Formats: sequence, structure tokens, C-alpha cells
Amino acid sequence: MMGQPLFRTPLSAIPEAPPLLPVLDWHSLDTHSPLYPYFAHIYYGGGDLWLDKTEVTTFVRAFIVQAIHEGKEMEPFDLDEGFDALESESERPGFVRLLQLIEELGLLVV
Repeated sequence: MMGQPLFRTPLSAIPEAPPLLPVLDWHSLDTHSPLYPYFAHIYYGGGDLWLDKTEVTTFVRAFIVQAIHEGKEMEPFDLDEGFDALESESERPGFVRLLQLIEELGLLVV
């Protein structure tokens, strides 16, 4: 119907979603960054993704580059050990969840 509001819930009542990259600036990501398609997927309503080791390696390297670009440092970590730990928590052998990977990387930014 014309003149009817599109939203029944006032926008001020909708809780704000947590930031995708709580430790990095999402808006400073270059659209050519390997991080960009993953965060665009999540931002525009896509669900969690499963990443294999090659994808995780690419993602982590891009994450580190972005952190350095923003003037941040990361605690040292072993990528293979990290992948194995996250894989053991996943329900899918050979894969880790993107959202869990982001959470863990965020904890390593100092």
C-alpha cells in the first residue's frame, strides 16, 4: 500500500551488528584485497564459510598485510598449528570456519 512504512520495527530499535573486523578498519580494505570478497559476503548477509588450508593461508597473509597497513602489530603464531587447532574444533576435516578464523586472528592483533 502506498504511504505505509516499509519497516514495522523502528530502525532505532534494531540492534547494531558487531563489527566484521573489530580490530581492523573494514572501510579501508581495497576491493582487490583477498580479504574483501570474504567480508563482503558476510556483510551482505551471507553465512559462515568453510575455508581449506590454501584459502586460510591466503586469508591470513592478507590479514597480516592489512594489519601492518593500519599500523598494527600481531603476536607471532604458527599458521600450521593454528590451522590444526581450528580444524580440530570444526565439524569438517580439512576445513575451518571463516568467522572463527577472524575471531582468533583478532585476538593476535596488539
